[in-house]
Amino acid sequence: MPLRLIGFVLNLLGVIKWRWVLLNDLVYFRRMHHHWESYRWYLLPLLLGFLFPPPAGAANQDYRFTPPLEQAYHLITMLRLSEGQQLLEEVKKDDPDNLITDYLENYIDFFTLFISENYQDYRLRSQKLETRMNRLGKGDASSAYHQFIQAEVLLQWAIVRLKFEEYYPAYTEVRRAYRLLERNQRQFPGFVANLKSLGILHALVGTVPDRFKGLFSFFSGMRGTIRQGREEIEQVLAYSEKEEFIFREETLVEYAFLLLHLKNEGEEAWDLLETRLDGVISNPLLIFVKASIAMHTGRNDEAITLLEKKPADAAYFPFYYLDFILGLAKLRRLDPDADQPLLKFVNRFHGRLYIKEAYQKLSWFALLNHQNAKQQLYRQSCLTEGSTLLDEDANAFQEAKSTEWPEIDLLRAQLLFDGGYYLRALKAVRNAPDHPTEFRLEKTYRSGRIYHAMGNVEAARKDYLETLDLGSSSGKYFACNAALLLGQIAEQEGKWQEARTYYERCLTMEPDSYKTGLHQKAKAGINRLEGR
Repeated sequence: MPLRLIGFVLNLLGVIKWRWVLLNDLVYFRRMHHHWESYRWYLLPLLLGFLFPPPAGAANQDYRFTPPLEQAYHLITMLRLSEGQQLLEEVKKDDPDNLITDYLENYIDFFTLFISENYQDYRLRSQKLETRMNRLGKGDASSAYHQFIQAEVLLQWAIVRLKFEEYYPAYTEVRRAYRLLERNQRQFPGFVANLKSLGILHALVGTVPDRFKGLFSFFSGMRGTIRQGREEIEQVLAYSEKEEFIFREETLVEYAFLLLHLKNEGEEAWDLLETRLDGVISNPLLIFVKASIAMHTGRNDEAITLLEKKPADAAYFPFYYLDFILGLAKLRRLDPDADQPLLKFVNRFHGRLYIKEAYQKLSWFALLNHQNAKQQLYRQSCLTEGSTLLDEDANAFQEAKSTEWPEIDLLRAQLLFDGGYYLRALKAVRNAPDHPTEFRLEKTYRSGRIYHAMGNVEAARKDYLETLDLGSSSGKYFACNAALLLGQIAEQEGKWQEARTYYERCLTMEPDSYKTGLHQKAKAGINRLEGR
């Protein structure tokens, strides 16, 4: 939604992980990010990093990015898709051999399918892919854009296929795209745009654990490290700050999400967007990006302000997910109208993802406001609506199946903490009961999280260690995340072996929810420790 989603830098991560190689546990690639700390925050932002049209003025027989096409590109990336398509139709009449039109039409297909999750539309639009790839394959092979554009189209379709659970085609498309980009880099080393996609892929391949890298590379042909990918993207970012560069916004977004999700540097990611990203309010995708990172870094009020300013013009393609995260942000502040955006989302959105979680959050709102009938109604809807494709939806479904309800003070503490309201959260957690044991486990865990966020590392460490003692055999995710966080504390203190020990302990636990996101973060931590 980790942002959440979209997504969102690492939905593509699932495509290239070693479990594809072993053909084991394919559902791994459905997962995004742990309660944002969950992969939901980075789904769409990664895709923004793949918006690479040729710079204005590029002259080539098949790749001419003319002023009308540049305008179409900007309309499409603002989700003004109908206007963008209309402009493309006009260009095709006068310039039928210009392959940039095919390239931009693929963006329209991508955004339409990724946001709407309409399966019938997916089947219809996917029939165009072979024809489109054949046409692109006949372009001018002497151009740096020739292989680059083909790779971008494949990457976009790989990500769309993940939404519709077509994992093997997604994997093969990513592998084909990687090979095209690598070959293009060798042939055109000065082509800056190529490094933007290649850098992300190199960074994601770098998250594969050491013990699997040889096997993964053997089967996939893909190699790379997090450091390599970061340096490549930094090259593009440096270029974009010195030269007129149509990809500047996408470079900033891509780099921010790399900092957030692969380097655990949320403050740096926020500062990057706050100081260097312009034109946010008129672009729903940029609102999504910045609001999501705001929510991830404890800036809930800023996120609400951004989301409440989202464009309401009918010219924009409906992006109902913004209603969902607005409702979530308002719930984290315990606003009395937090249910309204969530209800808009479940009533208007006809896809499958985040529906169960939305009903879970509505049931929480009803619980906090003593609306017993609505509380039961929303829980029943959580059981029957949506899918369990994502960790967050699966966790909501498991909670709805149980006969237990969250303890109300611990629920308040959880929501306030997630919103960055730490003093209010600490007050709520102190009011929570110590019995039964499950309440004590959660109370200790949440106390540690709050102290950690407030900078009291010693108090947090004490609570995390107690959480490990209380919850190592529990099905709850608290102990698993406590081990991960102890590893991060040790890593920040330069205690490399201690950090590795805690990361490995995190990987030994099998919580009922959020396992994929937590384990992925632990693996990324172990990878950061390479050579230490």
